[in-house]
Amino acid sequence: MNIKIGVNAVTRVVDTKVPMEQVYKLVQTAAAGARIQLCPFTAGAGYLQWSPDGDGWVRFRDLDDTEKGIVAQDFTVRRQHMIDALKGAPLAGDILTVPSDEFLLVRHNGADYDIALAAWGYRYPDRAAGLELNSWKSNTKYQEVNIEFMWDGKPIPNMPFTLEGFAHFTDMEGIFHVDRPLPVGMRYRLHTSGNPVPSAEDHSFTLTVEQNKDRYSFDLTQLFDIEVVVTEDGFPLSGAECDVEFGGRHERLVTDVSGRAMLRLPLVRDIVGHIEPVQPQCVTTCRGRVLDYIPRFADESHTFEFDFEGEKVVVPEPPVVAEEVPEPEKPVVPDPETVTITILDYEGYPVADMPLKLKAGAKGVLDLRTDDKGTVTVPADMLTDRKKVNISFTVTPEYQESHDIHYYKKK
Repeated sequence: MNIKIGVNAVTRVVDTKVPMEQVYKLVQTAAAGARIQLCPFTAGAGYLQWSPDGDGWVRFRDLDDTEKGIVAQDFTVRRQHMIDALKGAPLAGDILTVPSDEFLLVRHNGADYDIALAAWGYRYPDRAAGLELNSWKSNTKYQEVNIEFMWDGKPIPNMPFTLEGFAHFTDMEGIFHVDRPLPVGMRYRLHTSGNPVPSAEDHSFTLTVEQNKDRYSFDLTQLFDIEVVVTEDGFPLSGAECDVEFGGRHERLVTDVSGRAMLRLPLVRDIVGHIEPVQPQCVTTCRGRVLDYIPRFADESHTFEFDFEGEKVVVPEPPVVAEEVPEPEKPVVPDPETVTITILDYEGYPVADMPLKLKAGAKGVLDLRTDDKGTVTVPADMLTDRKKVNISFTVTPEYQESHDIHYYKKK
């Protein structure tokens, strides 16, 4: 950018006995310390020319009203710093005289401005010397500004970003302190990249300076969603507790009446606030059963499904009660009548273990043997006549001889 003016259009206010090149050398150090660029001067055939360093310069008169107020106040402060550096020499006031505000040049430098003067040390002959900036600077307010970028609720330390195209980093606590107060109401462009041209992964923000607000946070967190569904025997299970672990973070979920619980989790980032390309496993545990899943993208959703079988309660079948059928009463059969016969020897003692034959009329002959008491017992009906019983028995000669049997006796 070159600023040209006719040699006769302006009048020099700096002592004409001193060449402008020499004046420039004398005041350049003080001007640089005050952050005012005095544009290098050259003279041509019928014109004077000043050329500021670099590109992007805008004349003060072309700024909007808000920026005019900011630059006017900023330039007033810098101008006083330069005058103080020159120890109040009259030369200082002359150096900082310009014909009009069109020779006050401004360029954005991040959140700051570069200020340059062209036609410095000159004025229009028919106008008052210097700049009238008081009407612009009177209402401007400034605010301290601190910037932070957040991930999962925490500032990111050493985070690279650009502020109005200029690269910066947050500190170890994740804060960037703007080195000078910024004008209230001004807007500044932020990109989450150290490069002037942001990539597709970077984020863009606008910082608007607000009065009484000194901390400005910008959230970069990228999230994904999980849902846990728990059923038992095919029915939703409420109150089921599930543990979720992801990237060193642990969460506990409890299902609602529909058997569901939901959770949003932050993905794992790299040191510059981008999503790590390879994410850790998301592990969910419920009643000792474990399911896992690896997220890949922001805003991704995944459902963990747990289906359990409930404890089977065995209900015993009621016993079959058989109807008791009373046994028919057995007819009472009276004991049969019996007849007991006692065999005695001559001396009246029972003859034990003696074989004998009993003639029972129609019943035939019965072979019997007396017991140890010398008796035999027979049913009465075996006898032909219950009143008159003819009993005869045969004793072998051997037995009769050994037992000396002589008669019998009926009992």
